[in-house]
Amino acid sequence: MEIGNLISFNTICPSVLGDRYEAVKLVKKGLGSEFVSELGNLNAKSISVANALGTDVVDVTTANVYKFLDGNGTAYYLLEDWIDQNTVVEGSNVNFTLTIGNINNTDVSIIKSLLAREGYSVISERVNILN
Repeated sequence: MEIGNLISFNTICPSVLGDRYEAVKLVKKGLGSEFVSELGNLNAKSISVANALGTDVVDVTTANVYKFLDGNGTAYYLLEDWIDQNTVVEGSNVNFTLTIGNINNTDVSIIKSLLAREGYSVISERVNILN
């Protein structure tokens, strides 16, 4: 996974880590010891993951850690081992086009607000008026 790319993936322990992360931006990666401010949270998650999966607790100071940001700027810190590598989809940019007919300007505003609330920050619109 490359820093700066948008990445989507599942986790190995949805009950503790959440099921799926969609289009989060990888902003930093390194050993857990480089994430001093997050070590307490990472240790607690490591214990919870180990309990949920019946595995050993991972030493987060020597594990590879990724820091992701969503579209709202919320940070997520995950160990590499917690990411289901078979589900990783990575890209530097993804565009999505949706055409909806017979709507009004209020509908357009509502749709843009919903998308913004879900973390999509680059939204453009083109309205065609048909007679």
